[in-house]
Amino acid sequence: MNKLTRSQKKSLHFYLAFKDKNPTVLGIIAFNAKLYLLSLLLASIWIGYAYLAADWFAFGWMTALVFGAFARDIGNFTKTVRFWPIMREITDWNKVTTLLEQNSVDIDKVR
Repeated sequence: MNKLTRSQKKSLHFYLAFKDKNPTVLGIIAFNAKLYLLSLLLASIWIGYAYLAADWFAFGWMTALVFGAFARDIGNFTKTVRFWPIMREITDWNKVTTLLEQNSVDIDKVR
């Protein structure tokens, strides 16, 4: 198989991290904490600029966009949590481990 992309490695890390336990919505958010913090920082800068410039349209639009994206993510995470017991049953865990090892990923850091 070809070399895994960064996104594929992250997905396999996620699968392996929740192999023996059920994920929670907060657990999924924590798993993606760096991405959320960066997104929140960039959105805060934009929202703050729009607020200080008294551009109420941009302020409202960006605020709604941030909350809408977060609500969408929460909905998707809720679906993942509900579906996870089935996912655990159908996943070939040996294959997940093999793929990570073939792509020089330290699987002990995942567990």
